[in-house]
Amino acid sequence: TDRKGVRQTMAAWDITRVRLPTATLRILGKGPLLAEVMNWAAVRPEVTVEFDPPRPRIHQVLRQSAALILLSQRHSYWREQIGLPIVEGLGHGCEIITTSETGLADWLARHGHSVLAPEANPVRAADAIAASFSRAATRSGSLADLPATDQRIVADRWMMRATNDHRGPIRRPRKPS
Repeated sequence: TDRKGVRQTMAAWDITRVRLPTATLRILGKGPLLAEVMNWAAVRPEVTVEFDPPRPRIHQVLRQSAALILLSQRHSYWREQIGLPIVEGLGHGCEIITTSETGLADWLARHGHSVLAPEANPVRAADAIAASFSRAATRSGSLADLPATDQRIVADRWMMRATNDHRGPIRRPRKPS
């Protein structure tokens, strides 16, 4: 969709492909722009489009990928919070190219990933994509930056300890009869 920045990715890819003639692009997903994406990809043999792939296929593609591009765009009230594709891409060691419209933008920038302004022009996005391919050789660096334990699990454990440390159940005051 427009929110995921697929149009920006397509514009940047045409520039990237000139710079990196052996690079390939896989677009995974679904949405109202499918026909537009399919028409664009039809004349680009290096581009593969997979409509609504199952979760195991998404993970397989991420394991084989050097980078994940998710050029999030604000859309009326919607803003990318913690995009699942970004989290999964990081988990598979991918370089991330995104915009400041994701909730992980500050962390990604501090850890060497590419964070662009949402209105970045295609040349700037292509620069970031090309740079990510050159960094792919040190992909273990991306994995080394990740916490050893998923932070949702850490929060859950903390909440369970806090509940268990409490002296007895929490009770509501009784209404007088």
